[in-house]
Amino acid sequence: MLFRPNRSSLMAALFVCSALLPVQQASAHAHLIEQAPVENSTVPTPSQLQLTFSEGIEMNFSQIVLNDARGQIVPTSNPVVATQDKTHIVIPLTTTLSSGEYRVTWRVVSVDGHKTQGAYAFRVQ
Repeated sequence: MLFRPNRSSLMAALFVCSALLPVQQASAHAHLIEQAPVENSTVPTPSQLQLTFSEGIEMNFSQIVLNDARGQIVPTSNPVVATQDKTHIVIPLTTTLSSGEYRVTWRVVSVDGHKTQGAYAFRVQ
């Protein structure tokens, strides 16, 4: 006997499949979920920046820049991606930050090839 699905069972299957698609697409981008110094915080001079993303990052195709209040780039060492956790990046600072406002701008490519970008600011006492 040959099984022939009726129209309502086909519609139900299509509805279930289409309901699952947006969930898969939404999780396919690396979003910044944690940073140190914390966004909009006032801190003593940090020795490094730490960024944690929702997905692993390909640092060879990514960029993280620190700017001072005048927009000048602050020199940093090369970012280091944690060996066991490609979501966590540490950027050692090569100079002592003076008091003032700083902005971290990031453009990253996740391990699955998706690009995201953003920025946040913090203040040094």
